[in-house]
Amino acid sequence: FRSIGTIPPYLFLGGVFGVFNIALAIYLVPNLGALSLTVSIIIGQISASIIYDYFGIVGYPKTDIGMSKIIGLVLMIFGVYMVTKK
Repeated sequence: FRSIGTIPPYLFLGGVFGVFNIALAIYLVPNLGALSLTVSIIIGQISASIIYDYFGIVGYPKTDIGMSKIIGLVLMIFGVYMVTKK
């Protein structure tokens, strides 16, 4: 516990984001349903990874966005729409 002062403060944001993510999931599951929420989270992660790869954020090597990535993302978004429409 003595070395906790040497940790950069921004690293504690992971805990804050984790609490926010869990609280938001608890709130959204009754409204969206478990399937829609889970797939939406996965779409968000895939979208973020495409952006990280394209711009080389956080030290990732820059890669082009291929048509297969775009088509896959669009199909997943369309799938969420199909599952959530009433």
